[in-house]
Amino acid sequence: MHAGIGIYGNTLLKEEIQTLTTTFEEKNRGWNFGLGFNIGLTFEVNDYMTLGLGFDTQSDLTKMKKDDVERKLEAINTVNFIYKLNF
Repeated sequence: MHAGIGIYGNTLLKEEIQTLTTTFEEKNRGWNFGLGFNIGLTFEVNDYMTLGLGFDTQSDLTKMKKDDVERKLEAINTVNFIYKLNF
C-alpha cells in the first residue's frame, strides 16, 4: 500500500479558447498553489512485474488572478492503473 500528500505550484503559460466565430489567446495567466493526495495498492506478481491500482486527487488552494480574471481548479480525480517492470 502507498499513500502521499503534497503541495504543488501551477502556472498557465498559454490559453486558447476557440468558438465558432473567433479564437481568444492569452499568455502568462499567473500562478497558484494547491494540494494533492494519492493512495493505492501494488501487488508484486513475480520478481519482474508489479501490478497496482491507485487514486489521485488535487485541488487548488489559491486562485490564479491576472487582469481582473480569476481561475481556480476545484478538483481533479483520477484512477491509475499501475504496470511496472523490474529489471
